[in-house]
Amino acid sequence: MAQQELSEEEGEPLLEDCETFILTHPIHDHAGAARLCAVLSNGFRDGPRSDGLDLDAMTRLQEWLQQRASKDA
Repeated sequence: MAQQELSEEEGEPLLEDCETFILTHPIHDHAGAARLCAVLSNGFRDGPRSDGLDLDAMTRLQEWLQQRASKDA
């Protein structure tokens, strides 16, 4: 099967959907936290999102990190 490359215009909605999924998906493990950090760091370069999902995600990440720290202590 031949691979098709998406133009930047075609890929933008797909990227937006992926970012939205990662920002709203619960954090279950270190890999999920790393994915979330990658999306958040991209947002720092591009500016904040108008829907506020990045702020909610940062709060969830902080809570997850606090839970992990209390389990490890």
